[in-house]
Amino acid sequence: MNTQNSGQVYVLIPSHNRRDILCATLTKVRAQLPPKTARLIVVDAGSTDGTRDAVKAQCPSAEIVDGHADMWWTATVNHGLKHIAKTARAGDRVLLMNDDIDLAPMALIRLLEASELEPGAVIGAVNIVHRPGEEAQVYFCGGRYDLRFARHKVNIRGGHPGMSPRHVFWKPISCTVGCW
Repeated sequence: MNTQNSGQVYVLIPSHNRRDILCATLTKVRAQLPPKTARLIVVDAGSTDGTRDAVKAQCPSAEIVDGHADMWWTATVNHGLKHIAKTARAGDRVLLMNDDIDLAPMALIRLLEASELEPGAVIGAVNIVHRPGEEAQVYFCGGRYDLRFARHKVNIRGGHPGMSPRHVFWKPISCTVGCW
């Protein structure tokens, strides 16, 4: 992955009172993206469980943005994006993550490689659920996708009016990561 030509990578992780879960995720992120590769931004929404101290002890390069306890996920994300916007430039990329992500090996590298291949695309990880005796199910943004038709089973019932297959972009990057 060549991040020098691609701009800065910011990893934005909102969290509230999930110190141990967040620290486990930070370990996985840093294993794939060292400080020279990505700036790690944690938005702490008023945690009272020692999150700030634990993050600073485990990951001194992480930037902690203070929020408050009545911020929900979207507010913490927006708060973090405002922080990033102070230094971001054209070509920079933001990788938004929950604090409880279980990362496959090389998952973040693959997402960033995909963003280099398709700079105008929104790139996201998918959750693939394999149940014995059933076809694998793909979930993204809270809904299940039927990859045969590239339809979101919750938000785009039967496809979007005026949307033809040429408007749908889906390219598998690996068995656990895809582009939308």
